[in-house]
Amino acid sequence: MPMISVNGREAALSALRGATGEVALVSAPGTAALAGVGYWLAVVEALRAEIPGKKFTLFLECGGNAALAHEALRLGLSVVVDVSPAMFAKLAAIAETQGKSCVKR
Repeated sequence: MPMISVNGREAALSALRGATGEVALVSAPGTAALAGVGYWLAVVEALRAEIPGKKFTLFLECGGNAALAHEALRLGLSVVVDVSPAMFAKLAAIAETQGKSCVKR
């Protein structure tokens, strides 16, 4: 499933409304560090409220920031990271315990 890059709630809402089937959204590079995990968590909650029943996953693009990725996973978001293989393995294990996804950029 291709990922659709979004930079906020409105872009994500537009992408979801225009898509059929399950959708994978990914925050634009750098926006995770700029806006924070809490903002993206609120975006997911708002999207679920506005389009109930729509199946989607929002991946938070965390770049090389493993701490940000860990926080996102702990709060229930899936992540995209650009980290060392050893760190990726650790984050992927955390994601698995949370029922979330961790993918390498």
